[in-house]
Amino acid sequence: MRGYKPFGGMRRRLGAVLDAILPLLRIVLPALMLYMLTGHAHKVLIPALDVEISVSAMCGVIAALHGAAGWFGMRSDGRRGRLYELCCSCLATETVLFMYFMGRHFVLSAVLAAVFLGGLFMLLASRKDLERASLRGRLRRGMRRDMILSGEGKRRPPSVLRVAVRRYFAVGAALMMAVPSVVMLTVYGIDGVLQRGNAYAVIDRAQENQIAANRDTIGLLNDRRWVELSDQEKLDVLQVVADIEADYLGIQPVSVVNCRMEEHTIGYYSHAQRRVAIDLAQHEGKSALSYVRTVLHECRHAFQHDCVDSLDWSDPEVQQGIYFMQAREWKRNQDGYVTAEESLSGYYDQAIEQDARDYEEDRLYDYRDQIYPGVTWE
Repeated sequence: MRGYKPFGGMRRRLGAVLDAILPLLRIVLPALMLYMLTGHAHKVLIPALDVEISVSAMCGVIAALHGAAGWFGMRSDGRRGRLYELCCSCLATETVLFMYFMGRHFVLSAVLAAVFLGGLFMLLASRKDLERASLRGRLRRGMRRDMILSGEGKRRPPSVLRVAVRRYFAVGAALMMAVPSVVMLTVYGIDGVLQRGNAYAVIDRAQENQIAANRDTIGLLNDRRWVELSDQEKLDVLQVVADIEADYLGIQPVSVVNCRMEEHTIGYYSHAQRRVAIDLAQHEGKSALSYVRTVLHECRHAFQHDCVDSLDWSDPEVQQGIYFMQAREWKRNQDGYVTAEESLSGYYDQAIEQDARDYEEDRLYDYRDQIYPGVTWE
């Protein structure tokens, strides 16, 4: 019984199974993620940063990270620990899933990244402690041999700090992204399809009411007909609404796209891309008029931006004239915009948000008359 360890045989068998599976994970996991990505012509959208990541870029991330993991694997002498192997195998796939998670929960993702960087800073600050522990033999087996790389047989064995940082990046990053990755796979999924509206309104200059000129398309916003439309067909109808509004407001057209966004964010306007983004999934189950409200609201934001951009702000008349008072208020608001996450009341009380809500409410009646003719609205 001397030297007997409980469950020793089971641990050895489990270790043998893991040793056989881990090399396969490096091939299966990236291949599975590449299949899932190429099977959907989509992009990841991070509204908080106004960043759009293409599927080719994500595939590049997978290839680069797994290439780096494979390179370290070939350079090692086979004495790395199973935890490190497992984390390296999952790292690239988790990184892509974490990008999707950022699109829905940017603030939480930023907090996780800050915690990760904070841990790295603490690791760098404890360099002398690591070296002293290594000299006493406390880290030799746990870090240098079982977890990362052995320095045996090499001309320049890696320093304790380099080993610790390498271990931290592989194991720490994989563990940090584990929960967000599981959430994306089990709760949200990665169907972050970025669809673009294809249909455009017929602008009849001889007819003053462009909504009536597109009566057939606008009629699809009737709830009985709306529920029968696919996401792409809904997006096409909303693109017609956006084109009508661009003509009505006298601005350049804006495109309408459907993309996954953070929870409770059902739409936003990107002036840099002249794009109204709407999350059809978060609108699901609501009246078709709620979609129209969102498009009207965001088109008004496009109008506000165009008004501000069209003025010469070095002109004293623009800076002080009473005729430009509203434009000045919009500009101040845009420069110091308050998000709903920062302050819900501050968000709703902003000049540009109040103006956009007033516009959507007034303009919505014109669409109701065409969608539900003969109905009297209170």
